[in-house]
Amino acid sequence: MKLEHIDTVNRSITYSIELSRAEDIARNGEMADLMNIGLPNNFNPDDELQWTSMLEKLKPYIDQGNFDTVVLKCETNEEKVFIIID
Repeated sequence: MKLEHIDTVNRSITYSIELSRAEDIARNGEMADLMNIGLPNNFNPDDELQWTSMLEKLKPYIDQGNFDTVVLKCETNEEKVFIIID
């Protein structure tokens, strides 16, 4: 008995960013005291204008937390359909 992949459905990509401080990463070896922010579904990480606009909107949070590091996280979710072959 084996499986044969026939289709991939419901594929979606979700972007978010984490704000942190380089000092914390250097001291602890990991991000600490971070802020996680979801991005709109139409966010394109290759579009410099979108990055500029997003950073302008986040400037108050960046300044308040004294953040200097941004990590872009990308989650891909998909469902794969298989048939069972005897």
